[in-house]
Amino acid sequence: MSTQNNTISLGSAIIINMNIIIGSGVFINTTELAHRAGILGGLSYVLVGILMFPLILSFVKLLEYYPSGGFYAFCSSSLHPIIGFINTWCYFFAKLSSATLSIHIFTLLVQKTFPTLTIINPIIFDLAVLGCLLALNMLNVKTGSRIQSWVMIFKLFPLFFVITSGIILLNSSHITAVDALWSGIPSTIPLVLHALLGFEVACVISRNIENPRINGPRAILFSYAAVIVLFVAYQTIFYSLIGTDLAMQIDYRGAFPLLISKLGISEHLRDILGHLIHLAIATSALSAAFGIIYANLWNLYSLAELKHTIAPAFIMQRNSFSIPFVCVLAQGAIMIIYLFTILGIQTTFQQLSACGATITYTLSILGLLATLYKKNKSLWTPILGLVNCAILLSASAYAMLITHNPLPLQLLLGIIIFGVIMYAISGKSTSTKGQS
Repeated sequence: MSTQNNTISLGSAIIINMNIIIGSGVFINTTELAHRAGILGGLSYVLVGILMFPLILSFVKLLEYYPSGGFYAFCSSSLHPIIGFINTWCYFFAKLSSATLSIHIFTLLVQKTFPTLTIINPIIFDLAVLGCLLALNMLNVKTGSRIQSWVMIFKLFPLFFVITSGIILLNSSHITAVDALWSGIPSTIPLVLHALLGFEVACVISRNIENPRINGPRAILFSYAAVIVLFVAYQTIFYSLIGTDLAMQIDYRGAFPLLISKLGISEHLRDILGHLIHLAIATSALSAAFGIIYANLWNLYSLAELKHTIAPAFIMQRNSFSIPFVCVLAQGAIMIIYLFTILGIQTTFQQLSACGATITYTLSILGLLATLYKKNKSLWTPILGLVNCAILLSASAYAMLITHNPLPLQLLLGIIIFGVIMYAISGKSTSTKGQS
């Protein structure tokens, strides 16, 4: 991945980050934020963005110190190599849970848009979609980034449709007093947190970014800021257009038909526009899955490169496009296991993804804390970042508690135990070869 043909620009890195952050979360949150916080629903993204800023800034600093190292480097030198391994290993499996959920959401939305497709079992549909994504990820890095650029245009359509409609149809009568709405803000935080996770992907692909020491941190900051601006405008304008009727919808699937009904167009055009928007939302989920697979393979590759896996030379094999195709196939195998183990239960996917990613956030910032301590630098940024992590871990634990669902924790513990055993075996193998 060091050749010039396999490097990507700052703009491409920003698009990849945005593609993963802008999944289905912002659309799923539309009616729920309206119900809980009314016109202040959009403000929830601002508040969470500020709350999470120390965490974002911590990763920016990590990329400044380790521009091409990824999650392993964040902890291995400042703490211990096994911590770096666990950091990368947890993240690798956690993001695949998120990607699998995105594929399943795509399937459900497409089958709802085209009812004739419901004759296909959703799991079979998921497998077919996964096969297509794996095939696309066998192409070179630049091709993958171009695919994401084109998909980004379509996935932004629902967001810009709402914002443009607001410019034309804004109804100030829906902008009401907000005194009683502040009480709903705290309950929106977990929903908004889930919709904003994914900012750290630039750390995974930093080895592929041109001038990573400068462009890696920029990719995180620019993409995160752009996403928050879009999400705030989308949620606030949507409520301003429709008002309390938005909060009364059963879920997000009723939001866009309600908005389209305000446009004064024929029923036929309303149906076409509604289908386009739902397909765009489905594409948003699908492109997030594509972006995760595209970026995540380098986590497994880096562990193999460091000889912390079984059969590292086999895992590192590349195809004619210089893509480690075994890493791509390994991700597919894990996602298939998720599909047949979790059986489409959305909360299990979300909790596994959130908990695993938060462990990585925590270990990474502990690594930053140790690095800054050794260099006699200010420790306030990582300390505040750890406060963010404590909030995220508490939210993950609370979610598993109230749903009485131990499966995410069981899966995560199994993944960590298996990884530590593999790490020990690979370490002994490397030591034996060195002695011989």
